[in-house]
Amino acid sequence: MPRLIVPVVAILVVGAVLVPGLPQPAGARQSSPAAGTPCPDTSAEENEALVRRYYEDAYNGRNPEIVDELLSDDFVRHNVAYPQRDQAPGTADDVARVEAYLAIFPDVRITFEDLYSAGDTVISSQVWTGTQEGPFPQWGAPATGRRMSRESIVIWRVECGRIAENWIVQDNLTMLRQLGIITDEELATVGTPTVATPTP
Repeated sequence: MPRLIVPVVAILVVGAVLVPGLPQPAGARQSSPAAGTPCPDTSAEENEALVRRYYEDAYNGRNPEIVDELLSDDFVRHNVAYPQRDQAPGTADDVARVEAYLAIFPDVRITFEDLYSAGDTVISSQVWTGTQEGPFPQWGAPATGRRMSRESIVIWRVECGRIAENWIVQDNLTMLRQLGIITDEELATVGTPTVATPTP
């Protein structure tokens, strides 16, 4: 898993130039929290520590309220791994999101596989482990009492000393199979995906 960081970084650097919506180098954005108020300068190490604190304090430390301190007021999460749209800018759902996850997996533990930063961008790979003791509403599943371990990679953008945006990719299929929410039998009957072919 840690070796995936190198190609992700390469994609990030190229994508920042070619793809709208991906993080841009810090020099391309010099916005501030309020007009005329300069942003505090943060080092790559400070940005890494901010991302680490998000996981260590909010999830491992069971302190959901800390996210309001760590996230910017217009924070945006891009989460392709759940059946939901990206959240609207703001932190309104983030405390509730952490609380809900701690209710589903009361013993959840997040460990870092790798952490890399450049400018205002941090890339982290981590492993989530826990026992599903509560219902999982995102997947319409009751509590299973089963253990799961899943990997994720997240790209973070730090602005003005707070987390301003992130892009999440995580291995939910492995988690859902471990919890029995999706069975091997169900996967076997899904069939082969078809690819549309152009008409001559």
